[in-house]
Amino acid sequence: MGPNAATSIDKQPMHARVIKFEHPLNERYRFFLRLEYLFNLMEHHLSWESPQSSHSALSVLLDIMNVVGRTDVKTDTVKELDRIHGVLNPLQGKPGIEMGTLDEILSTLKSLSSQLRNITGPIDKDIKDDELLKTLQLRNSIAGGLCDFDLPAYRYWLRQPAERRLHDLHSWLEPFRPLQYAVESALDLVRQSTTAERQVAEDGAYKQSLDPKTPCQLIVVSLPGNTSYFAEFSGSKHRFTVRFLDATQKHPIQTNHRVEFDLSCCKL
Repeated sequence: MGPNAATSIDKQPMHARVIKFEHPLNERYRFFLRLEYLFNLMEHHLSWESPQSSHSALSVLLDIMNVVGRTDVKTDTVKELDRIHGVLNPLQGKPGIEMGTLDEILSTLKSLSSQLRNITGPIDKDIKDDELLKTLQLRNSIAGGLCDFDLPAYRYWLRQPAERRLHDLHSWLEPFRPLQYAVESALDLVRQSTTAERQVAEDGAYKQSLDPKTPCQLIVVSLPGNTSYFAEFSGSKHRFTVRFLDATQKHPIQTNHRVEFDLSCCKL
């Protein structure tokens, strides 16, 4: 895998905030993180009523349709839900396990898997024939292609009352809801599967070998919110490297300082 840097910021008070850099170690979780990002962006734009926010939400929706249309997302997501279910199911009856919580998780995984299995054909089949969406999809690959002056039907839609626009957007997003909830559940469980450990990167670099028999799905590096560094990753199922680059430089380079950070290797 090539270098990758992805960030998310905890919803905490500014003084307590940390920056989390995540890196997937397989294509399945790379795909999940991309979808999670798009769904979160969509939800943000749906919380506002302006035509500009509706335009942004619709642009994200087109990206979701594009990403989902590139692969057999249903099969891959079902396989991952079933895999996690298979890992957690033997924990029933084990000492120290909260059975009520485990039963709820297993039931949720089974329900989400069934919902995806019950979808016949492409996930977005119910909206593929929408004339406005078809037109916008054709234009979406062009830089500035969604300018409404060139699309009278779209200009008309953007000038409808917020209630109408938001109703349409929610209706178009609805077929993707089972996938959204499945991806969110898988990522939540994987992220919560381990406890972060304090590590040190001497001269701004850290390396760790992995056991292929217990695959790591995701690496999470946490730094204080006021840090001047960002984390860049490279890795595979056998090993990974984290390099800390100094963001205060005009052209960021790896620091030669000692960097303390929290590391999670999510191995569920």
